[in-house]
Amino acid sequence: DTHPEEKKRGITINIGFAYHNISENNYLAFVDVPGHHRFIRNMISGVSGIDYIMLVIAADDGIMPQTREHFRICTLLGIRKGLIVINKIDLADEDTINVVKNEIKELVKNSFLESAPIFEVSSTSHQGIEELKQHLSSQNYHELKSGAENAFRMYIDRSFSVDGFGTVVTGTVTEGLLKNEESLIHLPSNKTVKVRQIQRHDKVVDEALKGTRTAININGIKKTEAKMGDILVKSPLIKTNLL
Repeated sequence: DTHPEEKKRGITINIGFAYHNISENNYLAFVDVPGHHRFIRNMISGVSGIDYIMLVIAADDGIMPQTREHFRICTLLGIRKGLIVINKIDLADEDTINVVKNEIKELVKNSFLESAPIFEVSSTSHQGIEELKQHLSSQNYHELKSGAENAFRMYIDRSFSVDGFGTVVTGTVTEGLLKNEESLIHLPSNKTVKVRQIQRHDKVVDEALKGTRTAININGIKKTEAKMGDILVKSPLIKTNLL
């Protein structure tokens, strides 16, 4: 990702991001969170804005301790919908896959995922991937987006500098609506920052809505001052509720 060791090994402990274009103005934003329990804080910073989860379990490994941790965290966060994916089916026989399925059913019993569909896929051969994509594209995510009328709030999960622009922060909008040229308050510094530009999936947009992955170019704060877990809000009244 950014450190030499991460680039050398081809892995990172940080949360990862990708998106899938369903139609011209309709995107699925993916947030990939680290699995190891030692990086649980990174995981929480990525999952805080998620409305719909894809719980991925390897066919050759089965349910791991971090799978249970992530599932419990999603339950505590109040996530109501999602699906389950058994990946690496090319590395396991049918009996092994059936054992994993039974483990999964036991894990999600009496939970929000109890009736969730289970997809069997291989990221190498692409078996089952098209069916998974079709299912994801058919979901009504808009019904999960209540809260756009509330005061804007976004937790920062990355910050960096861009030549000619200055500080850029990214995150998933937790509540409310943000428009270009508006002012925000950075917490905990309590500094007022000005929104210079908003991007969504590499495109410049006029506003950022609840539930969307957003990059905001802000003026009035240095990159080193905007850290993972910090918050951007519109109203100073939110500080009382957060601290």
